[in-house]
Amino acid sequence: LTIRRGERLGLGGLGLLMGAIAITIAVEKPHALMFALSIILGGFTLRSLRRSPYFQTWWHRYGPIFLPSPPAPPGHLESGTPLHSAAGTAPRTPPRILVATRGNPGLLRFAVEEARNRQAELLVLFVRQLAVIPMGSVTTPNWTEDEEAQALFKEARTLAQPMGIVVRPLYAVTHDVAEAILELAVTYGVDLLILGVSQRGRLDRLMKGDVIQQVAQYLPERITLLIHA
Repeated sequence: LTIRRGERLGLGGLGLLMGAIAITIAVEKPHALMFALSIILGGFTLRSLRRSPYFQTWWHRYGPIFLPSPPAPPGHLESGTPLHSAAGTAPRTPPRILVATRGNPGLLRFAVEEARNRQAELLVLFVRQLAVIPMGSVTTPNWTEDEEAQALFKEARTLAQPMGIVVRPLYAVTHDVAEAILELAVTYGVDLLILGVSQRGRLDRLMKGDVIQQVAQYLPERITLLIHA
């Protein structure tokens, strides 16, 4: 989300105020400070454990036991019919490909071609990254009001429909893009994950993190990662 200069100044002032409050608490209430630090440390520890490859492997094996089947994605776009067995009686589950993009046409075409070659179902993920974590009653973006996401899903349907490929649009709003991609890849049981090389500068990747590197580090071994340059 774009943050205007006035909003940045407001956030900066709020940060200074919170810092002053924290210093006051540290001086006047050292026990309260220790409690707050323990909560923060515990939160970061749980976050690290959750993003570890051991947890991802465990979640892939046992997560479906505790969670219901994933609901149909919003704005379900379906073109083509499911694949069937040679006998024509029982349907078989086609492989699933997940492509995460904000509208890269080359990456989207590549993903559609891969889905056609593998006779796979294509999941198209649009991730809206939040610059700051919303607090209070702030309304987060919705896929029905996101023109970029709508354009991406429409383009995916246009490319896939003539080839008889089933397309499922997915939409996520998060401050951690890599974590959202990993969660959806595991939840929907994809076989292949396609990502495109970021066009962001080195400083921007340093500040926000390299998504491909983070995903590759924690992606379960059973999911193949394919990078499209």
